[in-house]
Amino acid sequence: MFTWASFLIRWLAITALVLATYNPSGYSYLHWLIEWQQEQLALKAAVGLIMAGLFWLMLVAAWLVLRLIGVLLLAGIALSLSLTAWQLGLVPPTSASVQFLLLVMLATTLTFAVSYAHIRFRLTGQVQSRILQQLQG
Repeated sequence: MFTWASFLIRWLAITALVLATYNPSGYSYLHWLIEWQQEQLALKAAVGLIMAGLFWLMLVAAWLVLRLIGVLLLAGIALSLSLTAWQLGLVPPTSASVQFLLLVMLATTLTFAVSYAHIRFRLTGQVQSRILQQLQG
């Protein structure tokens, strides 16, 4: 069931995953991975596999619900909103702030994709049976 609270929780979780993977502050999984230390290799591999699995689940959910056109449309909307915020001066034109804005827009796009089935059900009352059929075999 779709509620704004559930959407906010999804957005916070997905934003945390995206920003934990990479962010311009220098404290992210990719920065930790670049600092090569042999003794933490197993932990780095485990964290990387968990993050890759979570991204895979989000991308599969987005693809099953939205297909190519929907994914491209959401990505285009996110990019145009990011560029509009930059041109209006809402985001300073520094590299770090633009990167951060694009990462947040990526997380927002993924959140809409993951939440689309719930939103559509709430608006129309129809269940996404295509997804259920594909998941069942």
